[in-house]
Amino acid sequence: MSNHAKQIVKLQDGLNALSFLIQESLEKDTSQDKAEITAFVSNTLRKYADKLVKDSASQLSVDLTNLIDTKMTSISNDYTLLSNKINSFEKPTFYDREISGNKIHGGLITDFSSRGIKDSATKNILTISDVGIKVDVIDTSCISNNLTIEGNLETTGEIKAGKITVDEITADIRISRTSPLVFENTETDSIANKGILWTGSGHTKQFVFLPGPDRIFSSESIDVNKGNEYKIGNQPVLSSDTLGPSVVNSSLKKVGTLQNLKTNGSLNVNNYMFFDSDSNRLGLGTDTPNGDISILTMDHEFIISDDISNATWKVGTFTNASMDLITDGQTRLSISQSGKINVHSPANFANISVNGATNDDLIKLNVTGIIAQDGKKFEVGSAIPATGSYKQGDIVWNTNTQSKGYIGWVCIKSGTPGEWKTFGAIS
Repeated sequence: MSNHAKQIVKLQDGLNALSFLIQESLEKDTSQDKAEITAFVSNTLRKYADKLVKDSASQLSVDLTNLIDTKMTSISNDYTLLSNKINSFEKPTFYDREISGNKIHGGLITDFSSRGIKDSATKNILTISDVGIKVDVIDTSCISNNLTIEGNLETTGEIKAGKITVDEITADIRISRTSPLVFENTETDSIANKGILWTGSGHTKQFVFLPGPDRIFSSESIDVNKGNEYKIGNQPVLSSDTLGPSVVNSSLKKVGTLQNLKTNGSLNVNNYMFFDSDSNRLGLGTDTPNGDISILTMDHEFIISDDISNATWKVGTFTNASMDLITDGQTRLSISQSGKINVHSPANFANISVNGATNDDLIKLNVTGIIAQDGKKFEVGSAIPATGSYKQGDIVWNTNTQSKGYIGWVCIKSGTPGEWKTFGAIS
């Protein structure tokens, strides 16, 4: 086929396509704007005619000219019909639920709304693609399903939740709570070693729960504000300067100076001083005192005791031992284990009765039995002694003094009983 014939076929195909386009427009019941349809067809015809003239003018023949005239006449007639049809279009009336969404493809729908959607945007806000929905701002009061956020979540307001489960929280601001902080013991996770940790400066500071036995552990000192106190069962047990009144037992090893100390019950001081609350007895060196107050050494016990039956007090040794009374480091009076009394220095006596003698307020010393002064015996009797050992100068005072008799007898020669002479004639 010659090049000229090819041009004829090409031109005929183009004119047929343009004619088909106009016929299709005539057959459609379109609601497109009249001006847009008219402008589209007119511009298309003008551009195609110009192309024909430009591309094929030099090769036109009589047959080609006739073909173009015929086709152009047909196209012009069809265009006239299309134009008339367009001019006869009226604005269609659509009723509720009359147009299916399947009939809308492309184009801009303005001021759109439905039962659940209202579109008042003036610019593109929402983009839907196969990847998902992209929107810059969401204003909603409730998300009813589970929500997964891949990436960071940033909020400038408050987050309120019934429960938040996280692996780690980093916060530079105060955390306010209206409910307790709960550490839950589950099948896979224990509450042991859970609590509050402070890191970043030196060792890790801890306030945590420890098991075996269950307790709260603090790695640091706990400092309560002045005026406050530690309590157990809402009862004060310790303040800055006072043990609580409910503290009744203690294993204190060392204390400072105690003032106004009061104890209730038995007392043990260093396993040396014992007070028995049942017997109300105090023992030093013994926990079984034999007196109200008892001092026990290795072999002997000294007691002070109330003899209730005789309404007297007892002071002395409870064991078989002598006792000395001293002043200024010097022994002044000795009492032997057998009951003998020895005065070691000059003494002033007042109303003293010895060996059960009847006392008299006017008598300074009253002795029943033999007494001695500087080794000289003094005793009483109705005659000279018949037995016993006496020394020269010993005196027996006459208990049966009579007129023309004698005051007593004096030993002039030591012996048993020695030699005696009367003295002190009575007129």
